[in-house]
Order: sequence, then C-alpha cells, then structure tokens
Amino acid sequence: RDSSTSRGLGDVYKRQGLLFLHVFILSCTSGKDSITKFISVDIQNIKEEVELPISELTDSLEIIQLDSILKGFIGMRIITDHYIGIMLSDPSNFLLFNRQGKFITSIGNEGYGPGEYQALYHAQLDEKAQRVYLAPYTAKQILTYDLKGRFLPKECIKLSYLSPKNYFYVDHDKKRVTVINLPFSKEEPIAWVQDFKGNIYQKIAAKHLALRPDYSNEISTFRNTEAIDFSISAFFQKQQDTLYYYDSKNNKIIPKLTLNAPRQPGKIIYSYLELPLDYFIILSTIQMGNNPYTDISNTSFVQVNKKTQQSQYVKIVNDYLGGIDFVPSTLFNSFRNGYFAYPQDAMTLREQLTEALENPDLLPEVRTRMSKLLRQLKEKDGDVMMIGKLKTE
Repeated sequence: RDSSTSRGLGDVYKRQGLLFLHVFILSCTSGKDSITKFISVDIQNIKEEVELPISELTDSLEIIQLDSILKGFIGMRIITDHYIGIMLSDPSNFLLFNRQGKFITSIGNEGYGPGEYQALYHAQLDEKAQRVYLAPYTAKQILTYDLKGRFLPKECIKLSYLSPKNYFYVDHDKKRVTVINLPFSKEEPIAWVQDFKGNIYQKIAAKHLALRPDYSNEISTFRNTEAIDFSISAFFQKQQDTLYYYDSKNNKIIPKLTLNAPRQPGKIIYSYLELPLDYFIILSTIQMGNNPYTDISNTSFVQVNKKTQQSQYVKIVNDYLGGIDFVPSTLFNSFRNGYFAYPQDAMTLREQLTEALENPDLLPEVRTRMSKLLRQLKEKDGDVMMIGKLKTE
C-alpha cells in the first residue's frame, strides 16, 4: 500500500497567496450552438490548505468489512447497487463481492490460458447486463465474463486498435464500445467508437496529445458525471496537462480544465478528477523510477468548485469517523462511476479509531459510531471498504 504525507505540495506554494482563475469561453456544437467554459487555474498565489470533510462530497459513508484480506496492490474499485468489484495487481486479479462484503468469485485469473490475463488495466461491471468486462495492458480484446465468474469467449470484444493503455465503456444494449486510448503517435486515435466485432463507427486522431512511447505515462478517466472525461499524465515528458471531455455524439475533444504551473517531468505528475460538484487537480511528487503508482512520495489536492469557480488546496478528512486521515495517493483512485470507494486494512483502521477516540471533543453520535465500528473490527479479520454515493447537489 502507498504511504504519503497529507500536505503534499501545499508547502511549496503556500507563500504565494490566492489562486487566480482565468475562465475562457470556448464554443462547441451539440445539435445547436452552445457555450462551454474552459477553466485555467493559475498557481501563482495559493492559500494554505484547508480541511475538506468527506461528508461535503458524499451523501453518507457506509463501512463494509469484507470477508477476506485483499492481497496485492488495490487498484480500481467499482461499486453498483448490489456488488463491489476490486481490481488487484501483483498478482493481477478481479474480485467480486456483494454489498454486504461477502466474497462471490474471482473473475478470471492471472495466466496465459483462455479467460486469463496479465496485468489488468481496466474493468467494467455491468450489473444490468450481468457482465464483467476486463482488459489488460496492450489489449487486443475485452474479455467478457458473467457474474458467476464464467468466461464467455463468444462474447469477447475485439478491439479495433492494439492500444498500450485504454479505458472502455461497453454499451451492452447498443452493442457499442467507446474507448479512450493512450496514444503513442499522432496518427493513433485518442478515442473511438466501435461495435463488438471491431468495426469502427468513428475515431479522432491524437495529434498534439500523443506521447512518445513510454509505459510510465498514464491516461485516466473516472466517469463521475454523464460526460466521458479523461486526462493524460506525462511521466518524463514535458506536456501541458488538461482535463478533456470526449463528446462521442459529435466526435469532438473538448478541453475543460488545466493547471497553469511549471512542468517538471520526472518530478511532478498532474492529474485531474471530476466530481458532480467539483473538479480536483492532483499534484503528485514522484521519486525517480518508472512506476507512477509506487514512486509517489507526496500528493496534494486542489479543489475547484464548479459553481463558484473558487480554488484552494484541500486535505480530505473522514469526519464520519472523527476526522481520521485518508492516504492521499490512494484517495485519488477512490472516486469512480458516481461513488467514493476507499479500501482500508482492518488493523490500520483499528489503530486510527483507537487514537481518534481519545479526542474529548468528539460529537456523541460520532463517538458512538466509531466505538461500534471498533468492536466489529476486533471480531473480524477482513479488509474494509468505505463506500459513499457522491453528492450531485
């Protein structure tokens, strides 16, 4: 698991005062002319970071103890009404639980046989269609399984392009797939829409968004709104970082948000996260290496409120459980598909709760909640998943 300091880069910039927002208006076409706002956050002056309670981002926080201990690096978490999907690496695996934390099955396994994979990169859990879709790095196809873990070779989806890293969104009813791709040449598509047999409906060339071939670069998308959002993080290459939308209806790439700050390849990674009410810019200080996930030494968050367009450094804290800290580098990947899903090993959480309960200023209802959870954790050994539905208003 990652270990990071909570303040991140806030100390680097805190003497510089207030953030300035420059709002540019770009026009785009969506059936009829409309106006799309592009926000550039200028980090010349910035406040000292403030605490942001997780209750301001989620409607509630459900604490679910899984009936097993997760072994390996915890990557993507997918939450639906009745299921919890967890993608692990080293070894690579996708585990399916119900919403009460009971283990159901492992979806495929690491290997080279039918229905097996090496190094999973993206997953989609479609509860309505009763399907799980998986794709590894440099995927030739999307592997398809049912919710009992059975491999469905006849339903595997051939990808139109061999892509180094990609995120996909399968529309089971329309038999279409939208793919967001990490491009290694200007001619490669940054995004495309295809059918299940690999036939292209539309695509859009990467052009200036292409990076030189380097698997340490990342592409990210979180789909916390109806928009297909994505951003590209260059590891050793100097490149302007931006949050984009892929408008699949009109086959357009629309820039939405960027951070106006010095590019520092090999030292700082800038990533972007969209929530229903806010944007977040994540600044990750990295050590020299080739793995952006394990080489992160510090992580900090800049919150950009969509309504007020105000920006500030924030430290997100768990006020449902007495203000205990989250690990910032793990927190970034916890917001996806309209849910917050934060994994925690039970031993660490027990230690945090025990220490936090010493605070005499805890509200009675918070103290009661924490004490009850601490008693439950002592009786079980499985890891914990904290789950909350993201606020939309």
